Amino acid sequence: MEDWSSTSGGIRYRVEGGGVRVAIPEGQAMVAEADRLLYRENSVSWSLAGSGAGRIRGWVNRVQRRAAGLAGRMSRYEGPGEVAFAAGAPVEVQAVELVKGDNLVVAAPAFLAAAAGVQVDVALLEKVRDEGERRTLVMYRLTSEGLALLAASGDALRMQLRPEEAVEAATWAVAWYEATGAYELRLGGGRRGNHVARITGPARVVVQTARPPGR
Repeated sequence: MEDWSSTSGGIRYRVEGGGVRVAIPEGQAMVAEADRLLYRENSVSWSLAGSGAGRIRGWVNRVQRRAAGLAGRMSRYEGPGEVAFAAGAPVEVQAVELVKGDNLVVAAPAFLAAAAGVQVDVALLEKVRDEGERRTLVMYRLTSEGLALLAASGDALRMQLRPEEAVEAATWAVAWYEATGAYELRLGGGRRGNHVARITGPARVVVQTARPPGR
């Protein structure tokens, strides 16, 4: 497979535009929200993600997930074979290979897929005010080891915050950040009084230039 990248676990992937193709070897698996799948070869088995690795842990019930625009359950795709994932909107896809000790916090709409060895927990579940309306903000915490595929809506703007350096952004604009940073929700100014997210370093932060549609 020319121009494909490989992970230490043997999974191969190739980012193409706003999607990513993944070649899963036998004995390996990927997990993703059900609406992220673009296609899968018939040699790839599908199932609902169980209670082990690759399951979202934390209290996110059906009503909360629907309010946040999330798919009902996480799906598991086991190799050998090829699958492809896409966000259904213009995005910039980034592949991150987590190693032991990594701790990444990702907005739920920016989570595309991950290797089954990556542990996905709920880091934040909060009602926020946005454009005068209330919406549910969900963020996942990714830990352990393996490939994570992330999608920034529009373009991804990357920044490196030094210790005590901070940035404020619209809540929807924060795509993901390193958990070494401190995240705080604040009520912003203006007539509508929207919430903003303040992140204080040290941390790498990725903000997205477009609001994720329908999420």
